[in-house]
Amino acid sequence: MSNLRFASPTEDVRSIALPRLAARRDRSCIALLLACILALSGITTACSSGGGGGGGSKTSSVSVAPGTVLNVRNIWAVYIADEATTGPGGTDMNGDGDFIDGIAVALEMKKKDEFVLNVQAIDVMLVGAEVYVFTREASDGRDWNSDGMLDDLVLLHWSQVAGVLTFVDVVEDVDHRAVAAANRLYYLAEADPTGADSNMRYLRPENPTFPITVALEDGMARRVGILGYDEEMLFAMADETLAMLDLDGDGDMDDTWVVSLLDTSDPNAMLLNTSLAAPGDDSPYRARKTGTGDWLVAFLVSEAAHSDLMGGGFNDPMLFSPTWQPSQCVGEEDADLNDNVLHFLHFEAWKNNPTSNPPVNTGLVGRRTIAIPDSDPLYIATISREIDEGTCDLNGDGDTLDRVVRWVAASNPPLPFTSASQIYALADIAGGGSGLTTLEHTLVIAVSESDQDEDIDDDGEMDWNLLAWMNPEDGNGAFWTFDHDEGSGEVYVGTDWMATSEDEERLLTTFEEEVFGFAVNTGDNDLGDSIPTWALLDDGDDDLDFPGENVAAMAGNAGMRLHRRYVYYRVDEADDNRDWNRDGDRGDAVLFRTQIQNGSSDFVDTLNDLDRPSVVLGATEFEIFGGAYIVNEGMADKDLNKDGDRNDYVVRYFKL
Repeated sequence: MSNLRFASPTEDVRSIALPRLAARRDRSCIALLLACILALSGITTACSSGGGGGGGSKTSSVSVAPGTVLNVRNIWAVYIADEATTGPGGTDMNGDGDFIDGIAVALEMKKKDEFVLNVQAIDVMLVGAEVYVFTREASDGRDWNSDGMLDDLVLLHWSQVAGVLTFVDVVEDVDHRAVAAANRLYYLAEADPTGADSNMRYLRPENPTFPITVALEDGMARRVGILGYDEEMLFAMADETLAMLDLDGDGDMDDTWVVSLLDTSDPNAMLLNTSLAAPGDDSPYRARKTGTGDWLVAFLVSEAAHSDLMGGGFNDPMLFSPTWQPSQCVGEEDADLNDNVLHFLHFEAWKNNPTSNPPVNTGLVGRRTIAIPDSDPLYIATISREIDEGTCDLNGDGDTLDRVVRWVAASNPPLPFTSASQIYALADIAGGGSGLTTLEHTLVIAVSESDQDEDIDDDGEMDWNLLAWMNPEDGNGAFWTFDHDEGSGEVYVGTDWMATSEDEERLLTTFEEEVFGFAVNTGDNDLGDSIPTWALLDDGDDDLDFPGENVAAMAGNAGMRLHRRYVYYRVDEADDNRDWNRDGDRGDAVLFRTQIQNGSSDFVDTLNDLDRPSVVLGATEFEIFGGAYIVNEGMADKDLNKDGDRNDYVVRYFKL
């Protein structure tokens, strides 16, 4: 059966396992059963009495802008203070005569030491205890590289040991300028590369101000850009128009995003050109590490960038076996060269012999998300728009307007699942995956009944976004499971937010009361709330269990984050009908946490209603000391940073 465990946060929460539910149509019996379980649980209060004080949380002395950078690594947090809102009328921290700058701040959370670095910052990053600041000289009023002008974007270093800001390098003025990866900072230098070098350099804690240049395996100097980083694999791109090279072998030099890969686990690794061009700097990518020095790497490739393509391009059925094409697409083939198509490679084999092990074209058009579950064998999934697949109605609902999930084994030749009966229209759910994510070895999707034109839960309507999961290891027998009760009852879960924990062992998602059919949170009796849950596969892999908390998460903005024992999330007082921070109103967003092993929960602090994670905890590959979050003083009705007003956003932090 599916265990739906919801426990009241006004009590010392224990796991409450709901017995196998009756059929969905008998909602009154279900509601009565849950009410009886809650009433008989015999539990006592355990919520913090912080009243907006956050218990053990401490407050930064400066104000921040709502969209501030906030990074955490072990005992350190870095962020950007806002001169305009720090202090009465603002504070000129960097001494340039104005109050309009963002200022770099470093916080040692263990000793509670805050270091305002008094330098303008557009970004600030952490590598261990080393702090790196990106500064515009024109905004800071200082010629950091001593070239007689104030026209550079510069990289500065600071550490508590050094105690001073030190100039490191002039940086290329682009949006994706740096990434903290594998305990190093990779960044793009402004200087033109020569020889076999790129403009990418890295810094490491052992020598934090000495840049090391990343070389290019093909020996042809050129500038690169940064697409992103995933599981120690760095995705870079090169612009042929700047390099004056035909990097993708299509006979021209006008492609702007030719993908290269860098193994950051090896400090001596070189950038390797894939000879494939991505659609742009916001294109999705994924690298799942499969062993030392090896990954399954997947990314989208732009047909438009490959002028040597013939016929129907990368998704032309003529390139594949007859069973590759969905039967519902016969006669509806895509004939343009405007699509973005999923490719993959097995990194070690490709690196060692790219001729024998080239990237594999799956033929699947893609958008936004690429997902690789921890399955055996490995599978890759992406989100496909039907209008990118010719005039094919992939899910068989009578239109070609949907976004659907497609998946394929990471083998050659590619043979994706093709049955329209198991291809569903996705809902564009908040949380980061656009309706597609992974949980251990499974794929999880949020399906829009209205876009699917199907009443999946048989309630007489088509208005929910329903969770479904699938085990791709079942191959051609794989199917999506919507009913999360393996018994005789039916349990459907509607959601407005979902993401996967960093260890991929929990699905952090909301559970909509209205879909389930009764009020779960104990603050009110309506059916309009979204309940925070941290779902997991049960021992038999027959369904998902949804342990959760009897409070109302902020609809569409739960901001859930999990670190080993604790899950943190954003609660909406108005939806929950309770004044959690005891400020006399019920209009605030507040921070909750739950200890997932024993189910105990507590109110932590006032939070914010910003579209960002509830807390920042740092990557689990490094030791985690604590976390940080942003509080809206107006919601707390307190002058938390003691600057004479209650109108600021401030950083607060805590020890785990």
